Amino acid sequence: MRKGRKPRADAGELAIQKGWPALMSRVWKDDQRYGEYFRSGSWFVTGDLAYVDDDGYFYYQGRGDDLVKIAGVVVSPSELEEILREHPSISDAGIIGRSDPLKGNSIKAFIALKPGTPPSEELKKEIIGYVRSHFSPRIVPDEVEFRPRIPRTNEGQVNRRVLKAWELGLPA
Repeated sequence: MRKGRKPRADAGELAIQKGWPALMSRVWKDDQRYGEYFRSGSWFVTGDLAYVDDDGYFYYQGRGDDLVKIAGVVVSPSELEEILREHPSISDAGIIGRSDPLKGNSIKAFIALKPGTPPSEELKKEIIGYVRSHFSPRIVPDEVEFRPRIPRTNEGQVNRRVLKAWELGLPA
């Protein structure tokens, strides 16, 4: 965890109190879904995780449905991706969770290297060591796969649906 940031355990579901001008009044042809968004009465539950620091700033942690649970610890893929992008050889990274019989889930990292950096088994070990020393000694990628680029959505987010398709050998 980086200096100045609270631990992930303080993150909670982001909810916004009803009453803003652009508030939706229903979900087209899906009243049940509308009820799920407002399941706590006057609060719109976004499905996002965030925490507030001591100065009142909100920090987005990722989607609640994107989280990976490893050996009883909940990990945000976006937080781990951010750590990986700080490695001097990595230009971009994407993380997915995979089913693991012992841990429940394991982490697979898709890595795009900076130009001129050749992929190697030694670099994979270095990347895992980097995560171990900068994030957590227990929560590290079990597999690293080098790719020319990491797929992104139109909004600029890592497209984990495509990463999952790559993992399963399906068309993206």
